[in-house]
Amino acid sequence: MIKWNEADDCDKVLLKAFLLLYENNEKLLHHILNPNLPKLRTSSDLIKARSTVFSSGEQLLIRIGLDAWNGSGGIHFNELYEKLDSANFQRVLLFLNYLYYPS
Repeated sequence: MIKWNEADDCDKVLLKAFLLLYENNEKLLHHILNPNLPKLRTSSDLIKARSTVFSSGEQLLIRIGLDAWNGSGGIHFNELYEKLDSANFQRVLLFLNYLYYPS
């Protein structure tokens, strides 16, 4: 599990949003996030390059996470409804809603 002991409030909000987006999927969480510090595991380009082992929907979820982190995911709006199944689409909506209005 991801544990950021040195996280500030903004980092904690972002981590909670990622947990919603990836539904606590350790495989995706650890692919993108450093488990000990509030930062990406590696560069955005390397994360995207290493994402080819995942399904197209999982790759899109990773790119959505990168866009939320630093704008480097390069997603296109139409990908949300063309590539994601209903459950993942709902998680993206929860993710965006939580980022907009953390509670």
